[in-house]
Amino acid sequence: MTFSDQKTFRHCDGLSRRSFLQVGGLALGGLTLPDILRAEAAAGVSNPHKAVIMIYLTGGPPHQDTVDLKPEAPADIRGEFQPISTNLPGVHVSEHLPRIARRMDRITTIRTLVGSTGGHSS
Repeated sequence: MTFSDQKTFRHCDGLSRRSFLQVGGLALGGLTLPDILRAEAAAGVSNPHKAVIMIYLTGGPPHQDTVDLKPEAPADIRGEFQPISTNLPGVHVSEHLPRIARRMDRITTIRTLVGSTGGHSS
């Protein structure tokens, strides 16, 4: 999370509305998390997930060539590679990712991007 948003209106104390909402959301999450965990434990809910693997690729392959191929889009928009089916119905990945295609039911693709600069220097 970043608090360096210079484009928003700041009040006289220097706190923007966005920053206030971000901090408030964190506080609310921190206050309610113990109750949520206690309720899950009482209900017998277990979470077998033990790790998150985050792949951060600076200058890596673009989304339109890996997981967002848009095969129905015009040629100047879609990626140059062909989509292949995965073991998750309706989800496709690049033809160059066959091992990921076999394990897609265990993978989460986060299709969001938020940047604080507009530069593409990498």
